[in-house]
This record gives sequence, structure tokens and C-alpha cells, in this order.
Amino acid sequence: MKTFLVPMVLGQSLLGIFFRKASPLAATALLLVTALSAFGQTTLLSTNPSSYTFTGTGLATATLVSVTPPSGATFTQAWDIKVTANTAAHDVTIGAVTSPNAAQGDACVATVWWRRVDGTAFESNLVAIFDQLASPFQRSLGVSMRGRTQWRKLNIPFIAAASGQAHFAIECGGSIQDVQIAGLQITDYGQKSVLTATNGVIDGTSLFTLTNQNGTWGTLSSVAVTGNAFFTTADQVKTVTSPVPVTDRTAANKAELRLSANLAKPITAGDTLVAIFWLSRDRTSNQGNMGISGYELQQVASPNTVIGTFDPLMVDGNWKQFCIPFTSAASYPAGGAQFQLWFGYTVQTVDVGGIQVIDLGPGVSVASLTNNKYDYPGRNITDAWQTAAQARIQQYRKGNLTVNVQNSSGAVIAGVPVTAAMQKHQFGFGTAANPNRYMGTSPNANYVAALNQYSGQAIFNKVNMANYKWPNWETSGYPAALSSQNQWLRSHGITQLRGHNLIWPNYRPGHAPYIDVPQDIPTLSGTTLANRVLAHIDSEVGDPTVHGFLDDWDVVNEPGDSPSIEDRILGGGDTTTGDASVITTWLAEVVKNDPEPLLFINESGVENNVVHTCLTEENYDYNLLTALIADHANIDGFNQEGHFGAVPVPPLTEKAIIDRFAALTTINGPLLSEVTEYDTQFTDPVLQADFLSDYMTLVFSEPTFTSFTLWGFWQTDGFGAEEIYDVNWNLLPAGEAWKGLIYNQWWTNTSATSNASGVATVNGFLGRYALTASNGGITKTYYADLPTNAGASVNLKLGGTAGSSHVWLYEAENAEVIYAPLAVGLDPNASNGAYLSAPTGSNGSGTPPTTSQARINIEASGNVTIWLRVIAPSPSADSFFAQIDNNAWQVLSLPNGTTWHWYKWQTTTLAAGTAHTLNLGVREPTAELDQVLITDDPNFTP
Repeated sequence: MKTFLVPMVLGQSLLGIFFRKASPLAATALLLVTALSAFGQTTLLSTNPSSYTFTGTGLATATLVSVTPPSGATFTQAWDIKVTANTAAHDVTIGAVTSPNAAQGDACVATVWWRRVDGTAFESNLVAIFDQLASPFQRSLGVSMRGRTQWRKLNIPFIAAASGQAHFAIECGGSIQDVQIAGLQITDYGQKSVLTATNGVIDGTSLFTLTNQNGTWGTLSSVAVTGNAFFTTADQVKTVTSPVPVTDRTAANKAELRLSANLAKPITAGDTLVAIFWLSRDRTSNQGNMGISGYELQQVASPNTVIGTFDPLMVDGNWKQFCIPFTSAASYPAGGAQFQLWFGYTVQTVDVGGIQVIDLGPGVSVASLTNNKYDYPGRNITDAWQTAAQARIQQYRKGNLTVNVQNSSGAVIAGVPVTAAMQKHQFGFGTAANPNRYMGTSPNANYVAALNQYSGQAIFNKVNMANYKWPNWETSGYPAALSSQNQWLRSHGITQLRGHNLIWPNYRPGHAPYIDVPQDIPTLSGTTLANRVLAHIDSEVGDPTVHGFLDDWDVVNEPGDSPSIEDRILGGGDTTTGDASVITTWLAEVVKNDPEPLLFINESGVENNVVHTCLTEENYDYNLLTALIADHANIDGFNQEGHFGAVPVPPLTEKAIIDRFAALTTINGPLLSEVTEYDTQFTDPVLQADFLSDYMTLVFSEPTFTSFTLWGFWQTDGFGAEEIYDVNWNLLPAGEAWKGLIYNQWWTNTSATSNASGVATVNGFLGRYALTASNGGITKTYYADLPTNAGASVNLKLGGTAGSSHVWLYEAENAEVIYAPLAVGLDPNASNGAYLSAPTGSNGSGTPPTTSQARINIEASGNVTIWLRVIAPSPSADSFFAQIDNNAWQVLSLPNGTTWHWYKWQTTTLAAGTAHTLNLGVREPTAELDQVLITDDPNFTP
């Protein structure tokens, strides 16, 4: 082991691994193989699962069960292991012994499928082991296997530590759990190490040397290792001085401190190579989630040719094994390529051991092998951040729905069971959606079902209208097309819509034609450009096909990336304060045209700050928001798009970013946020599922977030972020995670029984519920909202016709849109303390409004009677204008009274399978509306 000081410059820098025209990989344990067809391979286990051996009687049960195989699997049986006692992991196993046997130094791949089946909120806790049976005992493979409810597969490359018969097993103890295991196999590829020329070598760590370039950055030493079954010594690299400026984590000098070795055997273009090594990091170092800034395969001969450069690796104070497959881009002679690990990213101490590089040849695809190069601290469900997030979810995303059970006379009834079945989340779980897929002459049926709230298959309740961009709006016929989309979505029950986007100031000289702004914009400046922007806002926001439809506006998209328009209006100079003054004017113009939607700045990149030290864009946005707040701008929130690169961001890093922005307060209240365009560049479907699940959990736990929206969901959709369904509409692991969280873990189906006061209390996630109760031959299902964690109450009256019927209840103050002069008033005698009214001094002058001043979305259907809970204090204050769907406006004249009372308005028919609306407009001041009740029981009286 030697340390060299070399005065030459490499073309990369990060804390990581690096390959140059020659490279090695091998050691112990990783994850996955699908179809193995390499020449000369040998399978070491029987394919008959009934031949597996179970240990753990009295601690667990093992049953061979029939299963439906996941996509890509051929097995039809799995071992169901139910661990019933707390015990050590190795006390409960399922496995088999090899026949034939591997030789020391053979490159092998272990395959296993597994899933946990006893709860959506839990992970499996398994260990895959490959142990030599002959004395002295040697372990070749030992890898922890985390799993959730989706089937997962590991194809784990490793090196046989000794020759002779061995035992491959899955250790299932360690926690009480129910797991299924299938498809166990070991495939032996023979002596495939290219790191050394000697057969039988299992650890090539001693072959690596440390290189300092253009300075002295760190040192190398050999250290003893205890507690690791695979090696007893390791290389310790201490980065004393980082060659990377703290302000520039993308600089080309992160490879100036690197550990490297030449590959001793030739490799052929197209071969699948696998690098295997272990890392452990000093937790006192800066940026505790980093360990390797990059890695590379590079040609050794001058000039050095970079063949493949890879991303940073995360590592903490525990030993972690990495197993990274890749394809050789060219052929290299013995000694002609070099494998490197980079350590220049930050000051730190990293131990490296068990290094190997194996060449499995051209017959094994890289995609078929498990790749664990991308991981992140905090991935375990038992990690502390998860516990804290679950506590916040209970606090902010749930509330008590108080159900007052009454008979037909209004007297309380005790002892009545009430079932509560959640219908829809109040939180927005959405997607960008391609209108060509859900509208037109031939929409895709599966696509429509995923959006249609009446299909029974909907998995979204919000849509990001991603085609509201300025150039689109000024295209002939586009406003009418957007109106058609709005109408389609609303009629299919999706009432949460966001407009993306109003202004994307994204143009730069020399990049015409511009796709984000009209073509004349770069020719304008100063007042002319400022007025052009304001005219656009007036045109789009004030258009009746848009006004009243959108919940949110992305008023400015990605200002940190592209403040071009602001700079031109200001006459040059990119300054945060100047940009804020321009954006304040834009926000005010939006409010002038439509005061109802929430107004957001939408930004990319901030959430993708892997080490939370590359702060240029984050600081720009923070300073921009601070300046907007100081300017009393009408801003409601700051969105983090959620476009993640190839490296997952640790949840605690995300939490720090979220907390920084959540501490800001605008003139409208705490700064809100949404995830608006989530996608990743991860290729590992298991990583996709885990990261989506964890990021969703974090966001859902944060009280300032209102929605989480994907950037597409079908792999042929064209948005570039389709991790939910594959091209054949098979649910991918990330899709299973999406559905499992929303419709299982965060979904309430429960029951409660009314007490002596007639009260049944349901604690559930915020949203809409179907509440069912029966008494005296009458069964009623009430549909009611639990809108906030402060709770809500419902009077469930069991009266009317015998048999089953329905009651749909709507709180007027929770209308989808409420425009002045209609406003929310407070009254403790109103159903939930608030009501809708026209204040004193307002008057419709006897003329119906051209658009609704309040809209209540209705899912009721059938032959129904509509009741209203109202106060109409006098003949001059007893009427609204009302309209159902797009029918003619009616004068809604209410009976006079100064206390809340029910008024039977009308009987009508509402078509099933489509959403309806009750539109309200001002006619006379101080008429008050508390609730709208719709029932299909003609004999029911509220």
C-alpha cells in the first residue's frame, strides 16, 4: 500500500468511485439477477421449493403456499414464514445446501424474491447468508434484506470465500413478522475476478494505492477491522483538506484524492462488470451522509480516457457493502484499465474493505443485477425521522368526526353502531395528466379510470394542468381546449386543479425559438415588456373559462433558474430584491382578476440538494421569498417540484430544507408548499418505491404542505416520470407504494358506537366519509366532510322511509370557490361554527350573476330532494340566486326567520356517474346559508 503525490489533473471530482480503462470489482453481498444465460454458469440449488429446509420450530411456522408471481417471475409457490416470537435472526431460517459446490474465489449470484404480508406500515427484517459448512467456518454472503409489501428481488453478486459445500439461507428471525420467500437460487460463474491474475482471491483491497493530485489532500493507512465476517483489515483514507470549494460541489477536482488499482486481466467491450466493496465513515466528519464522491473506470494509457463516471455514494458510521454492476464500453488489455474511488468531496475519514471487481461476461445484463449504489440514510421504517413523521401525521392529518345519532324526532339514540368509510382525501394526491389520454375520440380506458372518481379505480384526486403556459394560451383555439379539460375533470369528480404556469421567464439569447414565452418577448424590455406581462395575466386569469376553476396558480415558474423577464423589465442586473419588486406586481395583477386561487412560486432543484451545501439556488429562492414578504406581496406558497436526480436525498436533508421555508410567514399566513412535479432518475424499482414512500411520508407529515403531485404516471405518457404503471398497466413497485400509503396506511375505515349522549366519535384522516347507521328498520348513509384537524360534527338522523337511503351533506362555508361579496361568517349555532352570507351593503340588484360567486361540488345522484339550513331575517334579506350545473339561474326565496332552520328547496334528478355543482350568487344582503342536504329518501326531514 503506497501513497503517491501526482501533479496531474483529472477531469472529474466528487467523493466516489471512478473507472478508467481497466477496472476491478468483487467481494460479498448485494442484490439481484433475472434471466441468467451466461456461458458456463452452474446452478447450485434445486429449483423445487419443497426441498428447502426450515429451522425455527416453536418460534415460527413455515408453509408452502400458492402465489401469483409478480412481473418477471416464474415461481407459483412461496414459503410463508410467520415468526411468532422475538428471537435472533439466525434462529428462524429457510434455505438449502449446495450441490454441486462452489470453489474459493468463484463469482456467484444469489437470487431471492420476498415480501412482507402482515401490514402496510411495516418492513421485513431478513438476512441472506451463504456459509461454508466445512471447518473452518467461512461466510461468503451476508446481506440485510429490507422489504415492504411489494414483491422484491435480489440478484446478489458475491465471491465464494472457500471451496466445498455451503448453505444458502434466508434468516427470518429478529422481529415478529409474516414474510413470503420464493425463487431461491445460487448461480456460479467461476473464477471471474479481473482485479488480480491469481485465482481464489476474495479480497483485493491491498492492491489499491492512494493518489494526491495538485496538492496534498489526504493520507492512507491500514487499519484492523473487528466485527466484520468478511475481512479483518481495511484501507483508511483520511481527507485532511478538501480540494473541492465548499461553494462548488460540481467542480472537476473532487477526484484529486483517489484510491485506485489497475485491472490485472483483460476485459471485453459489452461485458457486465460488478464492483463489490465495503465502506464505513467517521460520523464526526462534515456532511455525515457522504462517503464516496464518485467513481470511474478509466484507460490507464496516456492520454487517459474516461470510460465511465458514476455518482456519489452515501455512507455512515456502519459498514455498508456496495455491489455495482456496469457495462464495459470498450475492450482493454491486462493492466489497461483502472478502478478508482474518490474521496475529495469533503474533510472526512472513510474505511474501505473487501474490494473486488468481477467480469460476468456478455450474457448477464446489468439491469438484471441488483444495484445498491444508491441508498440513503433514513431508509429504514424504524429510523427516528419516521417515528417523528408518523407523530406529525397523527397530529396534523387526522381529526375527530363527532356523529350525533338521532331518531326521527331529533332525540339522541344510544348503542347504535356507526361505520365510517373514507371516500376521498382532503390532501391532494395528484398527477400531471395528458389530455390526449383522457379526452378526445379514443381515450385510454385505464388512464380515464385512474382519474375518474366514479370508476372505483381512481388513484388521484388532483391534476396539475401543465399546459397553461403562456405560449399555449396565445395559440388559436387553446383557451377553448383548456376549458374542455376543466369541464371534463370536474365532471369526473376531480375538483382540485392547479394551473401550470402563468409566467415562465425562461429565455436566453441564442436559444430561439423559445418554448416557454411568446416569440416577441425577447425583443421587448422595460415598460413595454412589463405591460405585455400584465396584459397576459389579465387575459388568462380573467378569462371566464379559467376564472373559478383553479385552486392553485404557479404564478412564476423556476425564477431561480431563469429570471430573464424580470431582469429585462429592470433594465439589467439580476438582483433578488429587484426580481421581487417585479413579481409583487404580477401577484397583485393575478389577485385583481381572481382572488380565489392560492398563488405559488414554483421551483426546481432546491429539494434535490444532496448534501445541503450547494445553496446557490436555495438561497436565491429564500431571499426572493423574504423580499416578497417584506414587500407585502400576495404570495401564498413556495413549491418544490420534486425532480430528483440519480442520487436520493436523505429525508433529514429534505426536512432541513422544508423547515427553513416553513418558518416564513406571508400576509396570508404561514408559507404553504406543494410537491408539484415529482419524478426521479433512479432505475432501481425497489429504490423508486422506497424513496417515493419515504418522501411522501415526510411531505404528508408537514403541516404547511397541501398536496403531492406526480409528473406523470404511465410509462407511455410522455412526461418522463412514469413510475406508477408500466406500458401494459401493470402496477410497478412505486405504484404499489403510492396506493398502499394513500388507500391503506392513510385511509380510515372504522366504526364507533353511540354513547349515552348519542355520540359516536370517529378519529380519521381528513377527507370525505360515508357514515352508515341503522335503527328501527331505517338505514341511512350520510356523506360528510372532516376538513380540518380541529374536527367536525354531523347530526345523523335516522328518520324517513324504512330500508336504506342516502344523505349527502355539504357545508356552505367549505364551498370550492367563494367570491366577494359572498363571504364566510362565524356563528356558534351554525353546524360547524361558520356559514356563507352576503354582507350588509351587497346586493345583486335582481340580476343573476354571469358566473357563480360560490360553487359547491356535489356527488349526489338519483331522484333527490334538496334541503337548505338557512337564516333569512326579513323579506328584504331572504334570497340568493341559485343554479344547478349549467341550468338557468333561479331566485332562491327563503322563509323568514332569525334562527337556523331547514328549508325544502326542490326535488330534482341528478345523473349518476358525474359530478354536479350548486352555484350561488348574491341577490339580497344578510341571507345566510349553513348547510346543503340532499337525500334520495322523499320522506326524510332533516
